[in-house]
Amino acid sequence: RRRHTRYWRDWSSDVCSSDLGTSSDHKIRHVSWNGSSWSQVTVLENHLTRDVPGLAVYNNRLHMVHRGWNDEALWHCTSEDGIHWTADSALPDHFSEQGPALATYNGLLYMVHRSRNNSAKNADLWWATYDGSGWSRDTIFNDHKTADNPALAVYRDPQATVDANVDPNSPPLDHQLICVHRGA
Repeated sequence: RRRHTRYWRDWSSDVCSSDLGTSSDHKIRHVSWNGSSWSQVTVLENHLTRDVPGLAVYNNRLHMVHRGWNDEALWHCTSEDGIHWTADSALPDHFSEQGPALATYNGLLYMVHRSRNNSAKNADLWWATYDGSGWSRDTIFNDHKTADNPALAVYRDPQATVDANVDPNSPPLDHQLICVHRGA
């Protein structure tokens, strides 16, 4: 609980975003909001993508996953301050035609992405988790296809009740991981 509070205190005035620039410029850019204005754009020189990156906070670090600029591999990097980023690291056997979505839920970083080939038969959604030491294998969403990037969010339903019979280590019933996507 304390880390969650610290996260909001530390990061609430330094929100990160992405601006991909022109279609021939694949460098990821960073801007932050200080509560009253946006910062100047900072180019992340060694981080290139062909699509929108996914960004989330996990264990008090920013985590960014993005598609490569010249391949369909997914690449992962982290930052403690939103300015200085680790080198990109390829996710093993994770590929996507488009950028992924990220969200932190129940102690894990979740990623949802489209399959690797841009065709109707390969528009499946896939998901994986990161536990701080490595990524799980990709798992297909059965019967979920998309023509574009998915989105993820954690939602707290204020009307939900907690079931007394639920395992105390499981997430409360009032919190849900929500994925939205366009049809294929």
